Amino acid sequence: WPAPRREDAAPNGTGGRVAEYRRVGDRLSKKYPSVDVDPVLDLVIRESRIVEPVPIPADACSDKDDLKFLACALASNAACVVSGDRAILRASGYEGIEVMTPRQFQTRFLDRMPESPKMKADDMERARD
Repeated sequence: WPAPRREDAAPNGTGGRVAEYRRVGDRLSKKYPSVDVDPVLDLVIRESRIVEPVPIPADACSDKDDLKFLACALASNAACVVSGDRAILRASGYEGIEVMTPRQFQTRFLDRMPESPKMKADDMERARD
């Protein structure tokens, strides 16, 4: 999930993009009741920042609509992209960016945290390695 686009960002950090994440989270919660998406969404909202996507080659991902996620991940020096989309999952490893499913992200970073979903920078660095 990339940071909200500049035109979607609102002063309080919520906007169209975050609202879309909430809608997707609600759908996922209904489909997978055992997965708590709120800690992930809270993390996204708290840790998001606006970046200008960098140009990347068209063959970086088989779905051209997903290039923007890799471009934003590269621009922000992100260690990972979280998505259930098959095309972007197959692009995992592009320029060292790991693409993982929401469940993989939850298992790796959120389940092991006692109370706070706050991810530490060193955890993300290990994900990048």
